[in-house]
Parts: sequence; structure tokens; C-alpha cells
Amino acid sequence: MKRLAASPIRYVALAVPFAVVLAAASCSDDGRVVVGGIGPTPEAGTSGPAFVEPGEEAGSAPILMCVSTECPAPYADCPTSTHRCGTHLGDDPNNCGACGRKCPDDPVLQALQSGGIGTMNLVWDCVEGKCSARCHDPLANCNGHLEDGCEVDVTCDPENCGACGNKCAPGQACVFGTCGCPNGLTACGPGQCDGAQCADTSTDFFNCGTCGNVCNVRPPDLDLKEHMDWGCSEGSCKVVCASDWSECDHDIDNGCETNITTKENCGACGHACKDTESCIQKRCVCDPTKTNCCENSQVVCDGACVALSSNPDNCGACGNKCPGPPVDGGGSGNVQVTCVQGKCGFACDPGYSDCNQDLTDGCEAWLRFDANNCGACGTACAPGQPCVEGVCATEPCDGGPTTSR
Repeated sequence: MKRLAASPIRYVALAVPFAVVLAAASCSDDGRVVVGGIGPTPEAGTSGPAFVEPGEEAGSAPILMCVSTECPAPYADCPTSTHRCGTHLGDDPNNCGACGRKCPDDPVLQALQSGGIGTMNLVWDCVEGKCSARCHDPLANCNGHLEDGCEVDVTCDPENCGACGNKCAPGQACVFGTCGCPNGLTACGPGQCDGAQCADTSTDFFNCGTCGNVCNVRPPDLDLKEHMDWGCSEGSCKVVCASDWSECDHDIDNGCETNITTKENCGACGHACKDTESCIQKRCVCDPTKTNCCENSQVVCDGACVALSSNPDNCGACGNKCPGPPVDGGGSGNVQVTCVQGKCGFACDPGYSDCNQDLTDGCEAWLRFDANNCGACGTACAPGQPCVEGVCATEPCDGGPTTSR
């Protein structure tokens, strides 16, 4: 711990988690920082305020805090750190528990890794400074043995449908993590992760009328009219209309003559869209180019509803695209393009700030770990004192209490 001489500049920022602050801080003659408001009031005849552990009954005696020059756990200086104490050993998979310790690193995890992470479907995380394995979604480790990795796909295993141990009824398939199919659909396929699906057997080309009945045998003398094809209809393999076409005039001799992607026949014969609607993917939807379907003061730009007050691609007017940040060498420089009240601008990414008022180097100050701009621009820590999570680090003094001034 480093003691600093008294100075007219008080560099210490006190906040949780590195110092418990319930009252204002002041500096003593020997450079210590006095934080009042915690600790029991000294009994008569004692020499002064006492130190107490957090959680003890609060009183009026001060706790003395000094400038710290060390990284508070679990933060550390690692070769990959961009700032002092900028590596969190509790959740960094490349520095898990210690600098340079990459997950997985202990013998058990190395043995698992030797089998191939890809083949076992494992993902490694650093949790509280220890390497921890989890499964790639949607796989799960249902047998509890990590040695064989994540062996079950819970989206299609009827023994573990949606979650380990959730069994489907006998003969019931597991389809996309759910036992059975919605009403009107039939579960087709073996159901053990090799093709189970919910099929509409009335129209499904590969499951026509019943599972597995594929309409792939076309009669040799079949005479297909215009826009017709061989497929499944009403549970039987027969002549059907090609996609996007329908037989609306009840005259099979002229084939499927009606295009059902038009406003006059949108999705079905005779289903007409309103004048203010367009037919998109066989559905009638509001056409923003022909009606005031835009909401919340939005306007139509290039066929879409946009807010001119906040859309960077149409800021203040349609087509007015806000320029990128003027960062030297390209890149974002931790700067975002903004449109506020119809005017283009820039904003720093969360946790960063443009403290030097020069966007050519972007938002250069990382307020979480910049000792010269700790938590806010211009808030400097003492020489050698790190900034950790926007707070200049302090620690309890070991020289006993002193009088604040």
C-alpha cells in the first residue's frame, strides 16, 4: 500500500465496491483518506475511533481509507490489458483466474478438449475464475457425464424432448422440442433426431395422405395444362396448380389460369385487396406509398415508414444519410452515428467518452479504466492509483485511525 503526502489536489474517488462510503471523505496530514459514518462510537476513556468489518453495527467513528496502487481482486494487469487493472480474471476465458490461463487448462478439461470441442459440442466459459463447460444449443448433457460431451438433441429426442428427462408418450414424436404436433398436422418420421416433422398430409408432397407417401410417380400419359403440376391435394397424389397459380374459372381445360399474387386475387381466387393495400407474399398489407398507414409521425421514404427525427439514413429528410464519424484511419473509434430531432450527430459507445474533444481519434477515454478520466472526463486518480470500473482504487489504511480535517 502506498501512502501519499498531503496535497491540495484530492484525487481519491470513493464508491462501491472498493470502499464503503456513507459520508464525505477528507485527507489527513499523512495523506490518508478519512471516510466517516461507519463503526461504533468509542466508549469513554478509549483513545479514538475503531476500525470495523463491513456489516457491523454502524456508528459515528470513521473508517480510514488510503490510496491503493494495487489492482483489487479480481482485476489484474495482464499482457493483453489495454489499461491498468483492465482484465477481469473472473470472467475472461483467456485469463481465467490468472493471466494467460486460457480455458480449458486443467488436466480434466484438457483431456476433454483432446477429443475435439466440435465433436462434443462443448463451449467453455470462465465463471468466477474457473473454466466451466456448457453445451451448444440445442444439445444437452443428459447423462451427466461430461466425458462424452453433450450427447442429446432436445429438439427431437422423445426421451428428452425440450429438456432432459421429459419423455413423450409411447409412439409420440418429439418435433422441435415439443411432444406431438398441433391439431391438423401429423408427426411424420422416426422421431429420433433423423427427420421427424409435423406434416399436413392433405397437401404434403412427401407425406400425401399418410406419412412417407411421396408423390414422385407421375402417370406416363399425363397431359399437364398451363401452370399445372403433379402434387398432393386433398390427401391424394393428383394434378395440382403450380405455385402462385390457381384454377378460378372452373375450366380445367385451360389449366390454372389465375395468378394469385395480384391485388385482384391475393392468395385466393377473388380475394381482392383494398385500394390502399398491396399483395405481398399472397397477403393484403398496407401500402405506405398510397396511404397514411405510417404511425407515430413517421413518413414514407423509399416505400417504408421511417421517423425523420431519429433515422440516421433519413435524418430530417428522406435520403439524408448521416455521415460516418471522422475517425483517422477509418473504423468506428467507439463512436456511433446519431440522428436527434432531425439533426445528424455522434455519440460515444457506452463506457467511452471524447474527453479531448477531438473526434479524429474517436471516443478515446475508456472511463471504466482510464486513470486520467476515471468515471468522468477530467477525474484523475493519484499517481500510481488505478481506475477500476470508474472508481479510483482505495483500501483500508493499516496505520490506525487519524483525525480528519
